[in-house]
Amino acid sequence: MPSHDEHKPADWEKWGDMVSAELWKAVALSLDIEPESLSIEWRDADYSDPFEDCPREFRRRIAIAVNHAVNGALRLRSHSSGLPWSTVRLSDFADWVGSRGWGLPDQFPRRPVSLNVSSAGGSDSAHTDAPTRRAGIRTNKAEAAERACEEWFGGLTERPENKDAAFFAAVAACTDIGPLSRKAFDRAWANKAPAEWKKSGRRKRS
Repeated sequence: MPSHDEHKPADWEKWGDMVSAELWKAVALSLDIEPESLSIEWRDADYSDPFEDCPREFRRRIAIAVNHAVNGALRLRSHSSGLPWSTVRLSDFADWVGSRGWGLPDQFPRRPVSLNVSSAGGSDSAHTDAPTRRAGIRTNKAEAAERACEEWFGGLTERPENKDAAFFAAVAACTDIGPLSRKAFDRAWANKAPAEWKKSGRRKRS
């Protein structure tokens, strides 16, 4: 990985007060890099990798972040046709980074933590409003997001462009309720999407 001397350190006086950022910027901040100081080729992502000249660790993290976002493991605030340019809450991103075991700069915005201090001065418990995850057990928020997705299907008046487009739209619609995984979306699709939507082929344009 190239030395951070080639990039400017993150401006935490600015970013420390931010609530959200584009996903690629959040990844840069996780490495204490000022996003705008990265060498990025602003061109059609289908043409080549716009991040090919960025540090190796940045490219590794953005690839993993995009993969997790596509599969519902990283919750996004809003979606762009190019996922790296989608918006993520910085506190949600910090939770996700923590689940990966990656380090974060001390100044990176995090979710407030409530502590119950015992008489001995230690912490009896600490919690955030992030969902608690245990292997094989879905969280209440995940279940609520699946139910909300089913209700969201019921409110649609026309078929989405395709199933992937429907998934990204559903994730955005359920953001304030809980994380919507691809498996949960597929179940909601199977249960609530009209039969004609499930037929092969793209929706005809008018």
